[in-house]
Amino acid sequence: KKGGTTVEEGIREQAKILKELKVDPDGVAFGGGAGGAIVDRASPRACIEILQAMSKAPEGKAYFDGLPIMGVDGT
Repeated sequence: KKGGTTVEEGIREQAKILKELKVDPDGVAFGGGAGGAIVDRASPRACIEILQAMSKAPEGKAYFDGLPIMGVDGT
């Protein structure tokens, strides 16, 4: 969406967005890109910071509606 085509550009954009959300970018790593690789991880603190930030964001409802419900549609 921003015109980048490399993993490095994507990681830089990810860090920028996380900083805007007041989330420590060092607490999040999506090295595989899709979220299922062994290198993909987020610290518990980063998860809480992301959820808190998204609860206040204009797109928050759509974000939360897209999250899986444990025991219903999640894995």
